[in-house]
Amino acid sequence: MLSNLFLLALLPVAFTVPLTPRQCAEPTTFEINDFQTFEPDAGNTISNATLIFRFADTATNVSTSCDRTSSTGFTSWAKCDDAPVHYSFDGTTLSLCEEFECGM
Repeated sequence: MLSNLFLLALLPVAFTVPLTPRQCAEPTTFEINDFQTFEPDAGNTISNATLIFRFADTATNVSTSCDRTSSTGFTSWAKCDDAPVHYSFDGTTLSLCEEFECGM
C-alpha cells in the first residue's frame, strides 16, 4: 500500500485537470401558496397536526406540493413531494432549502 501511495506522488502534474468554477445564479425568489396548518386542541380525537403548502420557483421550473402529518411537530426537515425542496416549520417560521443544478 505504501508503494502505491509513493507512485501516485510521482505522477506528472500534466495529469491533473484544472477545475473551472461554475457560473451559477442562485434562485432569488419563490412562491408559497395555499399554506395551511392544523393543530388539534387537547382532547381532540384527531391527534396529528397537519401542514400543507405549495412551493413554486419559476427560475428553476420547480413546482411541488408539500404536506406532512405529525404527532411530534414539524421542526425536523422533511422533503416535498416531487422536487428537491426541503422544509421545517416551528409553528411560526417556515424554513426552506431548494437544491438546484448549476450551469457551466
